[in-house]
Formats: sequence, structure tokens, C-alpha cells
Amino acid sequence: GYRFTLWQLPYRRSSHLNMQGLGYVASEAVHLARVGELYFGVGLRRPGLTPSRLGRETDIMAWPGLWADIDIADPRVHAAGNLPRDLDAAVGILDTLRLDPTAIVHSGYGLHAYWLFQEPFLAVDGPGRLKQALVHLQGRLREIAEESNTTIDDTAKLQQILRLPGTFNRKIPEDPRPVELLLDDGPLYDLENIASR
Repeated sequence: GYRFTLWQLPYRRSSHLNMQGLGYVASEAVHLARVGELYFGVGLRRPGLTPSRLGRETDIMAWPGLWADIDIADPRVHAAGNLPRDLDAAVGILDTLRLDPTAIVHSGYGLHAYWLFQEPFLAVDGPGRLKQALVHLQGRLREIAEESNTTIDDTAKLQQILRLPGTFNRKIPEDPRPVELLLDDGPLYDLENIASR
């Protein structure tokens, strides 16, 4: 079966977990998050990847939806000076899109937004279609951000990793920030619904 990937800093190692249920994944995440920082692979990987490999786009077999990463201005952790000034400004970019996210995560120094599908999108159905929709969605968000002279990172990689809610962002070791789920009851989508916006 497909593998759920956790990626750990500072070791830069992956754990490609057999999908034995959410309880198993959660217990592994708790164990790995005790030291350092923990990310998860948005897409499920193929079997056979070693811990030293995070995986390429061609190693991803299924995706639960689309995503975006909006950093918030903080000179201690982000070099770019033209980021949204605060949480409200970042949420305002999402609101202007007029496509309600299914879930929003506060990453400690930014937001991760997810537009989840009714059913996972499988690589056999054409990863190029998903990539095109992802590039389009993130492009629209960047256009909205540019209207207020701010910028958003390009995270339109099919093998993207993002921070795992329930862990800590330790970019500033003396000031760890919780990675928190802010919203998890937004609408579900079909790829075609998002791609046509």
C-alpha cells in the first residue's frame, strides 16, 4: 500500500509509514516530534523509499487535496521583507480568493491552507492535472498578495512537505511555537471545481 511520510529535522530523515490506521501514524508522530521539528508529506509515497529519501514527484501516488503556504512577516525567521504583516493579513488573502479552505493550520510563523477533495486524487489519473490545478491555485493567491505588495512562496511541488499540527515550530529554539489547526470543517472539493476557478 501507499506510505504516509514523516520527515524530521534536524536529522533530515524520513519515516515512510505503512497505513495501519491513524492511531499508528499519530503515535509515530508523537515519538518523532519529541526532538526537533516534524513535517508530513502532503501526498502518499510509493513503497520502497529509504529513510534518506524524501521522494520525488514521481514517487507520489495519491493526494488528499491542494495546498498553499503563506508566511507571515517576522525578520527573525523570514528573509523576505514583503510578507503579510500579521495573521489577519494572511487570512485576508485567503478570503479574497473566494474559495474557502477545508482546513487552515497556523504553522508558527505563517499559515498552511488545504482544499481537500471528496476522494483522494490518484497518480494513475494523471499527476499533471493535479500539478496544473495546484500551480493555478497558488498563482491566484500570489496575484492577490501582489495587490497588497506582499508575496507568497511557491510550494507547488507534488512531493511537498508541510508542518504537522500538534508539533512545534522551533526555528527560534528559545521561542518554540505550536503548530495549530485553526479550521478543519470547510467544504470538500473535486479537482475540476478548483481548476475551473
